[in-house]
Amino acid sequence: MRPAPLASCCLACLLSLAAACSLWNRHGPVDRDREMAEFTGQGGYAGPNHAVSSTRETWPHDGVPVEVSIFIPDAPGKLPVVVYLPGVGEDTGQGELWRRPWAQAGYAVVSIQPKAYGEALWANHQAKPGDFKAVGRAVFSRHALEERLSQVCWALEQLAARVRGGNPRYASLDLGRMALAGYDLGAQTALVLAGEKVDLALPAPPPVFTAAILISPHADPAREKAPGRYAAIQMPLLLVSGGQDQDPAAISTPASRKSLWNELPPGGKHLLWFERANHRLLSGSMSNPLYWSEVIGPIIHERGGRTSGGEPGGYDGATGATSRPGKGWFGAVTSGLDAGEMAAGYDARAGATSRGGGSGGNSGGGRPRKGGGGEPGGGGNPKNRDEENRQEEIAIQTHAARQMAIVVSVTTAFLDMSLKDSQEAREWLLDAAPAWFKEHATGLRK
Repeated sequence: MRPAPLASCCLACLLSLAAACSLWNRHGPVDRDREMAEFTGQGGYAGPNHAVSSTRETWPHDGVPVEVSIFIPDAPGKLPVVVYLPGVGEDTGQGELWRRPWAQAGYAVVSIQPKAYGEALWANHQAKPGDFKAVGRAVFSRHALEERLSQVCWALEQLAARVRGGNPRYASLDLGRMALAGYDLGAQTALVLAGEKVDLALPAPPPVFTAAILISPHADPAREKAPGRYAAIQMPLLLVSGGQDQDPAAISTPASRKSLWNELPPGGKHLLWFERANHRLLSGSMSNPLYWSEVIGPIIHERGGRTSGGEPGGYDGATGATSRPGKGWFGAVTSGLDAGEMAAGYDARAGATSRGGGSGGNSGGGRPRKGGGGEPGGGGNPKNRDEENRQEEIAIQTHAARQMAIVVSVTTAFLDMSLKDSQEAREWLLDAAPAWFKEHATGLRK
């Protein structure tokens, strides 16, 4: 029997999606989770590994839905709390690569996102090709920040009421030991709650946090030099970013994020810096195979042979920034590539990035490819080229997995040191960690 036309269409779509996903792993990808575990075992920070249960709810606030997801470990006693704020267009299920290990280490992890800034953002009339800069200006604006602060603080009040009311689902949460963590847009909100000086009406009294983790924080270059902007941030703080951490709207740059670090007052401040980690990697949202491919996809897709010499989607070797005009965040959702990123050849052994396409030369600082022929890896024996590509892809994926393992270890140790007063975590973070991740990251403190 011939399948119905609709069934045929669905089958074709599924096969096309499977084929697209397989493009990046046709040579046999690195097992990300296994590589992370093995690398952590070579000197990383590993605490307990509790089983974790989860809840996901929507709480209406003045007609505005606020999504709240909670990971709760089976650890005994009262649980310290980590409040996680996701990035632009992310729902509370994102960031699991960071959130779940924190929960397994004994933290109740509460993820909060007003739905208007989560996946619903892509249904907004503004979120169409070519408008990602306008969307970026809107969601990072003063008005939007004030709105999110109100919604997040309201959600935390509701959480506290549930704890006080003896709701068994929340009874184990210890809101007296609470850390704040945020990525991208969430880090903008977290920075204000941590003490950034802004001319906004904050809810009173604001929630009290013991420490903060800022991952790829919002850092507008035009505002970073305001005197005393961060002087009131006295709590322990960990900032995580890197030299290729370019956001899709090009509002924050690696240089502006580094400037933010420089302006933070001394005392319990830590920086984890990756020269080669893009914005998508730092999201910790790689449960979907397409997300994992976005971390390495801009590199592997370079083998398509596009050049960057003045063409759209060119790579800026000076800043590490890339662009995809006309695509942006919306294009990232529909195309499976990270917004703001295009193909740029990465030499995993030399740690260098090269301009795409062309002769396989060294215009961006990377090593030349073997062979000629006017395309990446051109000329020579096809089997040799295939093996060279396979080895390169393995090295790229291994490097990315190890960077993720570093984020997990460092953030977990920072939380243990700050919320549990763990001497073991303090010693590892201050002494052992730099030797473990020295080939992949840089750590600073002040």
